[in-house]
Amino acid sequence: MTNKYLCEIYENVKVKNANEPEFLQAVYEVLDSIEPFVNENDAIEKNGIVERFVEAERIITFRVPWIDDKGFVHVNRGFRVEFSSAIGPYKGGIRLHPTVNQSIVKFLGFEQTLKNALTGLPMGGGKGGSDFDPKGKSDTEIMHFCQSFMNELYRHIGPNTDVPAGDIGTGAREIGYMFGQYKRLKNEFTGVLTGKGLSYGGSLGRTEATGYGLCYYTNKMLQVMNHTSFANKKVIISGSGNVALYAMQKAQELGATVIAMSDSSGYIYNENGLNFEILKDLKEENFFVYLLLEFAKIKKVTFIPTFNSSDPIMMPYLGFLDWFIISNIKNYIDHTFHVVKDDYYQIVLLQDENQGINFEVYATVTLLEMLFAIIKNFKVFLKLFKKKEKNYE
Repeated sequence: MTNKYLCEIYENVKVKNANEPEFLQAVYEVLDSIEPFVNENDAIEKNGIVERFVEAERIITFRVPWIDDKGFVHVNRGFRVEFSSAIGPYKGGIRLHPTVNQSIVKFLGFEQTLKNALTGLPMGGGKGGSDFDPKGKSDTEIMHFCQSFMNELYRHIGPNTDVPAGDIGTGAREIGYMFGQYKRLKNEFTGVLTGKGLSYGGSLGRTEATGYGLCYYTNKMLQVMNHTSFANKKVIISGSGNVALYAMQKAQELGATVIAMSDSSGYIYNENGLNFEILKDLKEENFFVYLLLEFAKIKKVTFIPTFNSSDPIMMPYLGFLDWFIISNIKNYIDHTFHVVKDDYYQIVLLQDENQGINFEVYATVTLLEMLFAIIKNFKVFLKLFKKKEKNYE
């Protein structure tokens, strides 16, 4: 970047936001990319357009206290950056992840402003979130957090002011909890959040839209830039959430072979292509060990954990339902299975190297917990048995 005007702006942004590397990186990349346009348009410097663009209109930071299932109080930090409303209400997701901080939210809001403008719709840019980690939390704990989060956020949003959406860690469940609390506080049913369920104002196709859009855009770029398409290409997709799953589906429909996908625990690989229906079923079941073992029975599919495969997977609590699944899956998976009952269940699963699984799971399960789990999850047990009969080959 050589334009004096843009360099001065970036140096000023660095001074004001010295402890925000993610935001600084995003600003630099955008300023560098618009340099040719700025060089040809003196009115941009004359009217101070870029100076205004790199400064958020409003940044809201707030405390989010919530109570866990054991009655202990936790406190997280919430953010909402309302970056630009130049062409419409602020619009951007809510990210729930332990890495969220002001720098992350500012850079996302900054880039969201550009993304929304490119749609041609009258939408400004914003972003929000919290350093709350929904992983490992019960539905009740997530509900408590979302309701507390909305207790402050509701003051700053509205259908004509700021319309949040989902993001990493914020799916239909979290949006539902937040919308319910907003409705309770405002005593009105308005479209203040996108990503809601179909039964209470959501949009048909919302779940698939982002993944599909990614593939439509990529396919068009392949056609324009390389005079080719997805047909007969091998594709690797990072992630296995809604965006990744439906990007996989659309890529396959467009003729590609998706050979690898991932999640926070590792990645799966099949040189002949992964099966969308299997992945979708297993991710929706959300049984960690069940997911790994289901893949073990599919020939030539390898699961590679992100940790050292010789180390045990240490789980502070593995529900009896998961243990039940493991112990019954042995009937139709060819592997060595060993259970030792002491003051805990030690479940050792040794899969041959070709299947790519070699790990241990430790779980503490009392008899009372077993009985409670059976009663509570009776319908799930029935569903599990039915799933065993489903042919995934």
